[in-house]
Amino acid sequence: MTTKAITPLYIIITDLDGTLLDHDNYSCEAAKPSLQQLEQHNIPVIINSSKTTAEISTLRSSLNNTHPFISCLLYTSPSPRDLSTS
Repeated sequence: MTTKAITPLYIIITDLDGTLLDHDNYSCEAAKPSLQQLEQHNIPVIINSSKTTAEISTLRSSLNNTHPFISCLLYTSPSPRDLSTS
């Protein structure tokens, strides 16, 4: 019986503030060389952030990131008056 070698699959999931983006100036310049290497190796970078979809979309465009992402869902909770049953 022959066995096939399993090719590992990689995925990077990252937060933004202080991780992909510089903590002091919110720049992603320092990360760009690593992001380019990951792209060359077909390793997707998934952004996971509490930022809004609009904020993440702007950043993804500047990074040429076309991978899925996870963003904050804006939700307005009902006022206590809306919850009353009387």
